[in-house]
Formats: sequence, C-alpha cells, structure tokens
Amino acid sequence: MENQELVAKLENEIKELTMKQRFLAERLLHAESIKWELGYRCRDLAEDIWRLEVQLRNSGVVDNSKILLLTPRTALEIALEKEIQDLKQRGKKVAGVRT
Repeated sequence: MENQELVAKLENEIKELTMKQRFLAERLLHAESIKWELGYRCRDLAEDIWRLEVQLRNSGVVDNSKILLLTPRTALEIALEKEIQDLKQRGKKVAGVRT
C-alpha cells in the first residue's frame, strides 16, 4: 500500500508541476509580446526624437558668428584671417588712422 500512496503522491506532484509549467509558459509568452510591443514603441519614439531634432536644427535662427564657432577653423582660414587683419591695419595707417 505504501508504494501505491507514493505513486499517487508523485502523480499529484506531476500534475501540479505540469500546471505550474503551463502557467509560467503563458506568462513568458505574455512578457515576450509586451517586450516586442515596447521595442517597436521605442523605435517609433526614437524616430520621433530624430525628426524633432532635425526640425529644431532647421527652424532655429543662428547668428553667423555662432556658426563659425561650431566648426573648427583650418590653418588656411586662420592665415587668411590674419592677412585680412594685416591689410585692414595697413589701410588704416595709409588713411592716417592709428590703432
């Protein structure tokens, strides 16, 4: 009789574990579907952010001096600026204006 009780007890445990496994499998499928949906929402929001950043970049009025500060100057640009300053200084000296 003891073996039959043990077999009955083990069968009950198997049924309980099977039900628990099905429940957990359903929860996993539900969680995966939520993750999939959130992934697509995240991509949509990232696209919206990108679109708004482009719109903001294109709509803002930027002062020319600020634009120059955004990009590093090349050696040629620096040399030309110095030459322009020298020419302005020479022009002022010729006109009789001191700096």
